[in-house]
Parts: sequence; C-alpha cells; structure tokens
Amino acid sequence: MSSAPDYRPTAMGVAHRTSALRWAARILVALVPIATLGLLSWVPSLVLAVQRRRRAEWTAFLSFGLVWLLWIADLSISHDIGSGVRFALNVLLMAAGMGGAAMHYLLISSRQASGPSGTH
Repeated sequence: MSSAPDYRPTAMGVAHRTSALRWAARILVALVPIATLGLLSWVPSLVLAVQRRRRAEWTAFLSFGLVWLLWIADLSISHDIGSGVRFALNVLLMAAGMGGAAMHYLLISSRQASGPSGTH
C-alpha cells in the first residue's frame, strides 16, 4: 500500500512565505518616494514612526518632512532651475528625500526584523 505525498504546508513553509511577504511589503514602501518622484518621500519614515513609536523615528520623519518642505518651497519660488547653485540644491534635496528616505526605511526595518540582537 503506497501512501500519497503530504502537501500540507509546514510551519517552515508558512514562515518562509510570511518572511517573503514582509520583504515585499518593505520594498514597496521603500519604493514610494521613488515612484512618486519625491512627492511622498516622507511616507516610509512615517510608517516607521507609527510602527515603532520611538522618538528617533519621529525625528527622522520630521527631518524627511522638512527636506520635502524645503524642496517644494525651493521649486515654488525658483523659476529657472536649469543650472548653478539652485540646480545643485534641488538635486541634493531630491536625492536626500527620495534615496535617503528609501535607504533609511530599508535599513531600519531590516534591523527591526532581525530581532532583539539587531536592535540597539
């Protein structure tokens, strides 16, 4: 008598799928600033601040929000941003807002996921 293979999900398979879904969610949140061309660059830091409820994350959220406000203010008052110092300032603010927010979210959320030994 042959027995049929057991296709029930194991605890390890469920944990692996959950881990993959968490990484996919982290990547999607990190892509928000890039996908919106910086207009929602503060979203990943807000997600971290709400999840962790720590002063450091709220400070990071306020910092990225301030960078976003400065960038929007600079874009609204400058009519010619083609070259020079203003162009460099806009590129710096965009890079800090988009790339910085995405990298900050990925680094902090992966540290949070690594458990108590990964958090300080």
